Amino acid sequence: MGKEKILEYLKNNNINYLKLGNVSFSKSENLLCLTFLYEEKNYDKIQQEKENIINQVKNYVNIDKIEYLIKFNKAFLDDERLKILIKDFMKVNHRLSFFSLKNIDVFFINNTFNVTLNTSLTEEENKKIIQELLKFLEDKYFYNFKIDFKNVDNSYNLLQEHKSEILDNISDPIKINKMKVNKIENIIGEILENTCYPYEYYKSAEENIYLCGHLESIEEIEFTKKDGETKGIRYALKVKCLDKLFNATIFPTKKNLEIVKNIENNIDIIMNGSLDNFNNFLTFKVKSLAKCVIEDFVKPEISINKVYDKYKFVTPTKYEEITQLNLFENKISKDYLMNNEFVVFDLETTGLDYMTEKVTEIGAVKIKNGVITEVFSTFINPEKDIDFEITKLTGITNEMVKNAPKLENVIPDFYKFCNGAILVAQNIQFDFGFIDYYSRQINYVFDHEKNDTMILAKKNMFLKNYKLKTIAESLNVPLINAHRAINDALATAKVFIKLVEKYY
Repeated sequence: MGKEKILEYLKNNNINYLKLGNVSFSKSENLLCLTFLYEEKNYDKIQQEKENIINQVKNYVNIDKIEYLIKFNKAFLDDERLKILIKDFMKVNHRLSFFSLKNIDVFFINNTFNVTLNTSLTEEENKKIIQELLKFLEDKYFYNFKIDFKNVDNSYNLLQEHKSEILDNISDPIKINKMKVNKIENIIGEILENTCYPYEYYKSAEENIYLCGHLESIEEIEFTKKDGETKGIRYALKVKCLDKLFNATIFPTKKNLEIVKNIENNIDIIMNGSLDNFNNFLTFKVKSLAKCVIEDFVKPEISINKVYDKYKFVTPTKYEEITQLNLFENKISKDYLMNNEFVVFDLETTGLDYMTEKVTEIGAVKIKNGVITEVFSTFINPEKDIDFEITKLTGITNEMVKNAPKLENVIPDFYKFCNGAILVAQNIQFDFGFIDYYSRQINYVFDHEKNDTMILAKKNMFLKNYKLKTIAESLNVPLINAHRAINDALATAKVFIKLVEKYY
């Protein structure tokens, strides 16, 4: 049974609102997985006709004694994902041409992706690639594509002269080594495979796949279900596969809820499930999970850069406030506050996902001996446009950040500011996710002890919600100009001091 038969079915039945995203077959489970893609505007149509299409496909394929898993996903494509698709296509189908590819320019207008490939190829080569690339993209997506080539230099002849040498030294992108695991200990469901491709192998939604990696963190998250009333719980996992960090989600059942709650961090895991588009980002939905040992899996050695003698881009300033709470003056002795230094920080960002979004502002304050002593504050150039909705929320515009330092330059200064301190934030998982992800890319590791005002409040206070504004109001802490990093950091610091004073 080939992909062609499914495409033939779509064509014969004039189903032009679906594209075939993926076909795979699992021998171990005797399961044929089909993923169809559709445009968002056709969501209602898909819901109405889904069962009918599933039955028709099964009858058309007509293979006895196999199970089917047929899924419908919303098609999604943006500039960066398109560039990745084109590069992968070139690697597989035009290896020499891929070597000559300098960069890819993309802009989107009127439902059309306009693509310019900057290469040193001949016009004849360009035409051949355009035809194949257009077919490849149009078979998968509902957008229009216009592809042009721009000749950037005259190095094509040089490439031809060394063609055999170049091809010998280009790794074959098809032969991606699988990762192998052993000592499998099932935690949720049953893991039936001991090999899997690394996460970076997958570029779009996929059904019934295995992924493995090192579990960096697992967090319980409460959400509201589609009916708008019922509350549910999911668990968000951050998993590192080789040098790539990806998100996974577990929706626990009543039977396995306690098991999921007790999953420990800092272990190697292998998972079975599906890669889905969630809020336009790929996330892995876990069906089965096991603890394991990954063979030949070398966890990246990350050297922590030294703490510089002087600040280079951002210099902290002294904090002064006459009415600031001083634990000595109030005759309150709290060893936790008095015996430790704390850096309370907050970030403003271009969005929620640290793997695709950027930081626009860092605000932090230092607490010594129970009082706020220093302020660290700077805008960050995110190297991308800030969405208008984000500007409305934070007040931070593109103009305000265009001359600001880049995050890679600020991280060493922020690391120096945090040296020897306990890190504190409101919902620290969010802010620390950005810091951890981008700092590791330049070999900095913030392995500090951490505390969270939201968790402290949840454990000790009974409030309608646990947003910073609500907690601050309940403790009589002013929150001025919220959603600016330094203001939120300052309010969080005062909240933290009061929470420790009352409950620690």
